[in-house]
Amino acid sequence: MVSHYSITTVTGVVNILIGTFSSTELQQIVSRAIRSSAGESFIRLLTVENLDKVLPAELERLEKSKASAQTRYRFLVHRRTMLLQALITSAQVPSMKTRDKEDTMDSVTKLALQLSETTTDCDRLLEELVSILDQTSQINRMLDVHWASALAIALRKASS
Repeated sequence: MVSHYSITTVTGVVNILIGTFSSTELQQIVSRAIRSSAGESFIRLLTVENLDKVLPAELERLEKSKASAQTRYRFLVHRRTMLLQALITSAQVPSMKTRDKEDTMDSVTKLALQLSETTTDCDRLLEELVSILDQTSQINRMLDVHWASALAIALRKASS
């Protein structure tokens, strides 16, 4: 038999599938968790100011930055697609007089330059998005360790 549990954490809802454990197995798992969390190197607590003000404000700032970067990225991807289509169209123009060919080549060169700049901007925005997600993940990890540390301290006090 498999049991389904949903646990609400700081970072959201986590769905957990728990297989069938004997009482002994469950006791061993819980005992290991208590022993490993009791080590001094495990305990990491944040100040109340960090919990209530600093980290929530930083997460909100990162979320806004992410939304802005995603919007700009989508715009640039659309622009890149349009530039590629224009470049293809310009390159497919049939043979013309020399002056028209020069104008077409100037047009193709300008489109290629714009395409290059847009691709560079897309790459930069993608790097920014990865950085934002990494920072968000680090903050959420800090919060998870804080709550686990607080529970470990509570367990110590309860068992002493």
